[in-house]
This record gives sequence, structure tokens and C-alpha cells, in this order.
Amino acid sequence: MPLMPDHPLASSAPDPRRLLASLPDPFFTLDDQWRFTFINAQAEAFVGRNASELLHVSFWTAFPATLGTKFELETRRALTEQRLTEYEEYYPPLQRWVEVRVFPDGVGVGVLYRDITRRKQEEAQATLLARHASDLISVHLPDAGLTYRSLSPSVETVLGYRAEELIGRSAHELIHPDDLGTVPEGVPHQAGARRHTYRIRRRDGTYIWLETTSNELRNADGEVGEILAISRDVSARRQADDLRLQNEELQAETDALAAFALFTRQVGNQSDLTSLAQQAVETLAQTYSDGSAVYYDREGDLWRAAAWAGDITPETVALARAGFEVQALTPQLGETGEGDTQAAQFVDGWAQAGGVVGEQTADYGAAALYPVRRGGEAVGLLTAGLKTAQQWSLRNRAVFLAVGNGLTLAEERARLTRQLLTQRSELQARKDALEGFAELARDLAFETDVVALVRRAQDIVLSMLPSGVAFYYEPDGDVWRVRAQTGSVQSEALQNAIDAGLPFEATGNLIQPWRTGEPYFQDAYAPDTDRLADRVGHIGSTATLPIVVNGRPRGVLAVALFGSRQWSDTDRIVLGTAAQHLTLALERAQVAGALQEQRQQLEAANEGLESFSYSVSHDLRAPVRHIQGFLGIVRRALASGDSVKLASALDVIDQASGRMNLLIDQLLKFAQVSRHDLARQEVDLTALVREVRLEVMAGREDGAVTWLVGPLPVVMGDPTLLRQVLTNLLQNAVKYSGTRDRPEIRVQAHTTPQAHVIVVADNGVGYDPQYQDRLFGVFQRLHSEREFEGTGIGLGTVRRIIQRHGGEVWASTVQDQGATFSFSLPRS
Repeated sequence: MPLMPDHPLASSAPDPRRLLASLPDPFFTLDDQWRFTFINAQAEAFVGRNASELLHVSFWTAFPATLGTKFELETRRALTEQRLTEYEEYYPPLQRWVEVRVFPDGVGVGVLYRDITRRKQEEAQATLLARHASDLISVHLPDAGLTYRSLSPSVETVLGYRAEELIGRSAHELIHPDDLGTVPEGVPHQAGARRHTYRIRRRDGTYIWLETTSNELRNADGEVGEILAISRDVSARRQADDLRLQNEELQAETDALAAFALFTRQVGNQSDLTSLAQQAVETLAQTYSDGSAVYYDREGDLWRAAAWAGDITPETVALARAGFEVQALTPQLGETGEGDTQAAQFVDGWAQAGGVVGEQTADYGAAALYPVRRGGEAVGLLTAGLKTAQQWSLRNRAVFLAVGNGLTLAEERARLTRQLLTQRSELQARKDALEGFAELARDLAFETDVVALVRRAQDIVLSMLPSGVAFYYEPDGDVWRVRAQTGSVQSEALQNAIDAGLPFEATGNLIQPWRTGEPYFQDAYAPDTDRLADRVGHIGSTATLPIVVNGRPRGVLAVALFGSRQWSDTDRIVLGTAAQHLTLALERAQVAGALQEQRQQLEAANEGLESFSYSVSHDLRAPVRHIQGFLGIVRRALASGDSVKLASALDVIDQASGRMNLLIDQLLKFAQVSRHDLARQEVDLTALVREVRLEVMAGREDGAVTWLVGPLPVVMGDPTLLRQVLTNLLQNAVKYSGTRDRPEIRVQAHTTPQAHVIVVADNGVGYDPQYQDRLFGVFQRLHSEREFEGTGIGLGTVRRIIQRHGGEVWASTVQDQGATFSFSLPRS
């Protein structure tokens, strides 16, 4: 290593550099400006720096960590006083003990280091042995199991083993399995002493508690060669600590029970959650002298204060009443939690750990939160805050949990009470409804107005439900028509849509029960169910039930409520009962209709019998009289040989017999109308009129009659019988307008809510209105046979067929200006 040319050693002994370089310990020299002038190889290795980096550099610049240390003080003193100084010091950057000698030479100093770390460690061990003669002192290898290398004689007193029995064994073999996690494995990850407490097995198999302080011992290369441990038996202290903890737990339990008892006395029989919460926060405030308690209600995404008590500032009350965001106040609470430890959250150091809310309420040192759940959902939050304490003691935790549990139990009891009251109310409503239905069932035998019965059933249903409206719908072609409504829908737009008819396929609330045959309940009505989203915002819940008559769907009973409701079993039973009674009413009405139809058929049959008797006594007798009269003429003509009279008389007899055959045929057809079973099906009247018109006009010139045929509906009826109706009406129209220069026949239709009405009008001769009542009688003719041929039975047949279809037939006229014949057919 080079010396500066002006250094005194450069001109002294033959080769001082070789002498200094050969020193076994680190050595370097500094000038009066503290700059390096020489560094030997041992010094380079000791400080870990090359001479080329340090020469001419200030020592304090190269090693600033030495400023203010004993090294700086002694070095400066040696240079100032120009005398040798010696001292020992621990150098943290290198984690070594060094013995330092500083030699002043007039122009600077020389510094000699010696590593005395090993000696210091041995001295420390000796000191420790002397200080802790009763403690167990052990040296371990720095391996994973901390193998014993040596032990003090006190091992026999502490563990019951002789030292030679443990040397070479792993310390982990004796440590309790549950405590292995508290004892380090191998070389510590951090420098300096460490302390840990654990259980270790004695030779007799029992366990004692040891408190061990360990430190690493490093060799000359700075590597950890051994671990020194000093262990003390602290079993007695642990037992005392356990006893103290048990006493604290017992006291906490006592205080918690006292708080629970106080809360229970205060709540009494209250069932309102807010009142219960007020008692809970007052109980906590009485228990925590340096804090307060607040109860929050859940309102959407906010917790809003509903009750508070204790030492709480107006500013905090204002914040709590304005509300804290759920995620800000309770991010650590899940949606579910069972048991005290999962249901409650204790936060130490609230100002720092409480997030945004902690910053806003930084005057609290510790806080606790307890969610009050209903059906698994957090509906409330009980909180408490301590201002002085930064941590929750066992006693304060126990009190908070007790009051929180008490509030939860009280709310559950209140919920059950409310549930029982609701059930009692529902049972009474069900009883009242069943009594109403029983009365309705009795009236079924006397009431013939089906709509009135439906409305009574709707009244009974609505009497046991919150505000709402009830409907009874039946399909009418491609729409739903409301046949009975009780209550107002509270929306003019919605009522207009209902009155106009709801689309058959698109109205989900009606088509689903119609198709499935099962009731359809919506606790929360989906606005798009019926494609009426812009008009049903006030509808909360709906129920729709199919009405099945004689095995076929007839209509749908619907109930809409203006608030949400979970349809209970009682609700479903009452609505089902209403549907059953409505079914019975409709079935009875159907039976009554069938009886009415049979009565009408009997009346028609009796009328037919009377007409038949009249025809037998009058109309059929006339041809017979003609035959009898002209048979006498035939005899006289034969006797006289008058062939001309004979031929004329035989012609009259032939006409009379033909007339009688025609009358008999018409009577048979009329009788068949009454006996013919109706085969109802869809009949397209437009097509049927077209076919009948061609038959009626057969043999006549095209254009002889002007036909004005409008749109005609598709109806339900017997196609054979309806053909007879149209044939008779169109034949009459053609016949009685045949005397006009320009015969004109109109066939039109219009529809009412109950029926399709078909009109056949002509511009013919009409009839005398004074004989209106004879128009549809059998063999009733209002024109002579010389004027218009016919039997007078056609309109009677028309009347009989339309009556069998449940419709009506009527006529009007202006004599010599034409006649109009109309008939109706029910729409369903």
C-alpha cells in the first residue's frame, strides 16, 4: 500500500510499508485533515473497501456512521493531545467488538484495530452464568431443530435431565406441539435478543412454562455459529396470570349478566324495535361512563341513527342522523353471521382503524358494532364507543355482547308477538270470509244474477285484504273482457285499458292461470307482466285464479293490491274458496241456462203442436176437401162421358194432392229442427251466404238482383241449421222483391258485447204491420198464394233454429217498400 511522499514514515526505516502491510491486524493512517494516507490489506478486508477508494478521502466522509461516536472523540483527542489512546467499542455496522489504538505522529495519526468479538461473547456468557445461576443456560446449533450443544448444570433442576442426555437432541422434541409456532426455527430473521414463552416437557412427562431470551453468537467471519438461550421457569407466574384472567372473565360475566338483567327489566313487554333500541343504548350508556351508544336503522345504502344515549356531541349526533354509508360504517360485517364473535365487531384504535367514519368521529378511542338481524338480513346496527380507552377490555366486550344479544332476543320475541297477532287477525278474517262464503253458498239456490254473485264474492275477498280491487275476466275473441269489477283501479288510464279489453296472449297475469289451470300469485307485481308498465306503478301485489266450469276454463278471478304483500296460506285458501264458489255460481247459471233452453224448446214444441193441430185441421184439410169435391165431378164426367170436365177435375185433384205432399214435407222438416242435435262449431257466415246466394239464384239471370253483402262474422253454431236460416231468409227476399224493376237485397252484420246481429233486408212488397205477431207462426201467410207461392212454414223454421242457438229473431217493414229480418247469435 503506498505512503504519501511527505509522510514521516516514507523516509524512516528501510521499508516501512512492508512492515505496516505485514501487520496481522487492520491498520491505517490519517493526516491532520483526517484523510487516508495508508491502508493495509487487513484494514481493507475489515471495512470491506479498497485502498483506491479511500486514499485522500476524509475518514468522516467515508464512514459518516462514526461521527458522534467514541471513535471520533478518542481520535480527535489523540491528535490534539499528541498521546496514545486505547479503548474498546462495539461497531454496529459490522456487528463486531473492536479494540482500538490511536498513535499520534505530529502530522496525523495511525489507527490499529483488533477484533475482540469472541472474547466479549465469552465474557458475556460468563456474566450471564454468574447472574442467572438458577436459570437454564443453553447453547444451540443454528439448525432447524435448535440442537442442544451445551447446557448449564441447572438443567437437572429445571427439566430433570442431565446435560449429557440432551446434548445432540433437538429442543423442538421437548416443546409442546401447540407452542412450536411461538419458537423460532434456526437462525433468527432479526438481530438482537428475542423473548418467547412456551411449554416444555420435563423428564417425568409433565409440562412447565419457560420464558426464554435468545441471542446469536457470531464468529470472526460475522456468521452465526451458535445461539445462546437463557430460560426461566415461569409456571407459577403463568398460574397466577391464569387465575387473574379467570377472575376478570368472571367479573365480566357478572357485569354482562347485570347489564342483560337491567335491559330486560327496562324493555318489559315492548314490541317496537325503536323502543327496544332506545332501552339498549341507555343500558350501555349507564355501563360505559366514558362513552356513548347509538342504534341505527337500515335505510337503503345508509345507516341512520334512530336512538342514542351517553356522552355524545351534537356534531356526532348530526352526522349519525344524516346517515353513514353501509360500506363505510360496516365493511367488515358480512351479510350473514351466526354466534357472538361473527355477529359483533370490536375495533381498537377507532380513529385510525375506523376508516372514513373513524376520521369523522376521532374523539372515540374504541368502537363496537352489533348487527340486529331479521330473517338473516341486517335491519339495525347497535354501536358503542369508548372515548378514553383505546382497546376493548374483557368486561366491556362482555357487556356489549350481552346487551346486543338481549336486543336481538327482544326483537325476536317482538317479531313472534307481531306474527301471532297477524296470524290471529288472519284467522279472524278467514273465519269472517268463510262465514260470508257460507251465506253466499246458501244464496246460490235463489240468486240467478251471476254478476251479482261474483261481486259478492269479490266483496268478501277484499274485506280481508289491504286496499285493492277485484275483477272477473272472460275471453272475448282475442281480448279479455271484464265481466265484474269491485273497487277502483285508481288510474283512469288503466281503467280505460281494462274497459277496452286486454290482449288475450299478452296479458300474462290472466293467460298463465288460464293455460295452466293453477293460481298465479305475485308478492311483488312485475310491471311488464301485462304489458302495462306505464300504468301500473301503484300496483304492489296480484293474485289470479282460473275459473273452470265443467272441466273447461271459463274465466279468471283477479285481485290487485296497491301495496306489496306476501300472500299467506290463509290468503290463498280464501281466494281459492272464492274461486270455488264462483265456479259453482257459473255452473249453476249454466244449468239454469240449459233448463231455460229446454223450457223454450218445450214451449216451442207446444207451439209447434198447436200449429200442427191447426195445420191438420185447416191447411191439410183444404187439399182433402178439394180432392173430395172434384172426385164427384170426376164421377159425373165419367157417367156423362164429358172428357173435358174429367181432365180438368183430375188436374185439380193432382194439384191438391201435390200441395198436401208439400205441406207434409215442410211439417216433417219443421219437426226435424226440434229433434236435431246442435253440432256447434265455427261458421264463416261470409262463405255461407255466398253458397246460399248461388243456390237461391240458380236458374235466374245474372244481374237480375242487386246484392249488397257487407263483412260478416265467424260465429259458433250448427252449420246445417244456419244454412236453413239463411236459405229461407234469402229465398223470401228474392221472392218478395221479384215484382220490382230493380230488386235489391242487403246482407249486413254488427256486433254488440253480447251477440252478433245479422240483418237481411229487401226492397220488396213488405207486409202489413198489423199482422206482425203472426209473422213467425207455422203456416202463417200474410200474402195469398195467388200473389206469392209458399207454405208459410219457412219463418217459423227460422225462429225455431235461432231460438235453439240461444238467439232472437225479429222483423220490421214499411208496406210496399220492403222488409228487414234480423237475428242474433250469442258471442260465447
